[in-house]
Amino acid sequence: MDTQKKNVMIGIDIFLWTFVILPWIVWGYELIDAYKNGNNYGNGFFGERTFYSGWEAVKMQYEEIMSWGGYIWVRYLILTLAYTIFMIVKIKKMRHEK
Repeated sequence: MDTQKKNVMIGIDIFLWTFVILPWIVWGYELIDAYKNGNNYGNGFFGERTFYSGWEAVKMQYEEIMSWGGYIWVRYLILTLAYTIFMIVKIKKMRHEK
């Protein structure tokens, strides 16, 4: 494997990890905001919502995050980890071949 191919693989890996880290930042902000300020959650029969604050709000916000893409993000994280491990093994194999 030449240096250019190695650099491309590292660039792809960095690109993938940015999309793993960005949701952590956004979701972390949302959870902190829910803890500090509370929020209205739930849809009742007539569309009424219940106000939650503190850790209950964090729990409700977490459930909302997971329902809007959290599980997809977990699969994407596994894919990114697999690619990173593949890349590291391939680079180490290249070093031993020289």
